[in-house]
Formats: sequence, C-alpha cells, structure tokens
Amino acid sequence: KKQPQKQGGQEQEQTTTTTTTPAAATVVDDDALVPDTTVLCSEYQPVMMAAVAIAPKQPARALVVGVGGGTLPMYMRFAFAGSLHHLDAVELDPVVMDLARKYFGFRDDASSGVHVHVTDGHAFVVDRARAVREQKDQDGEEAEAEDDYDDDSKKQ
Repeated sequence: KKQPQKQGGQEQEQTTTTTTTPAAATVVDDDALVPDTTVLCSEYQPVMMAAVAIAPKQPARALVVGVGGGTLPMYMRFAFAGSLHHLDAVELDPVVMDLARKYFGFRDDASSGVHVHVTDGHAFVVDRARAVREQKDQDGEEAEAEDDYDDDSKKQ
C-alpha cells in the first residue's frame, strides 16, 4: 500500500507491505502455515469437488493425482469421514510431499487412511486399472466355478 506521509511539511509517499494469513489457515510458527482442513481453500477446489458432492452416495475410495500442499486430500478425509476409508494420493516429486508434510500439515499416517504413492500419476492409474481388471476377471472365474458346482449338485 502506498500511503501519503507528511514529513517536514512536505507530503511523501511511503510504501508499506502487509501480509495476510488466509482465513482457512493457522500459523503454527514462523515456518509453518497449517491449512484448516474443514474448508476448501483454493478457488478451483470447489469445482473439483462438485462431482463428488452431487454423487448419489459418498465415496469409499478416492484418488488424488498431484498432491501439492495436500489440502484437497485432507479436506476429503474431513468431508467424507463417514464413508471414505481409503484415499490414494499420487505425487511425482518426493520434495513436494516433504514440503506438504512439513509446512502444510499433510498427514498420511495409518490413522488418516491416506496412502501416498510417489510415482507418475498416469502410470499409477494405468497400473491400478490393470489390477482391478485382473481382480474382476479372477472373481468372475471363481463365480463361474461356483455356479458350475451348484448346477452339478442340483443334478444329483
């Protein structure tokens, strides 16, 4: 801000710097700013959450690709605490994860239900899709085998 100041009878402009703390954050110490995980703190996050908000049921599992400061995964753990049991958070850069934990209060311990994967997001999604498809194929084969067994036992 530039404010006029009178000094020695003459008006001079003086520049002052004002820093503000986001309404959704708490200053822990000089080095850390911990976001309030009960609110969405970026302009784009409500848009990202809109699809989840209108879904017919709350999610049991979720995937966030690109963790950044970790505010979105932490908000999701709060907002869907009753239903969200497993959240995969994928981040390519381990330094980003370290910064999220140190400066933004990101938690990925066993009690949080958040599972961090430091890897390429695309590769993670492809691998996860393959694993799910293989599990469904295996479950389908087991179901068919049970049906065959039930059919045979009915014939006797």
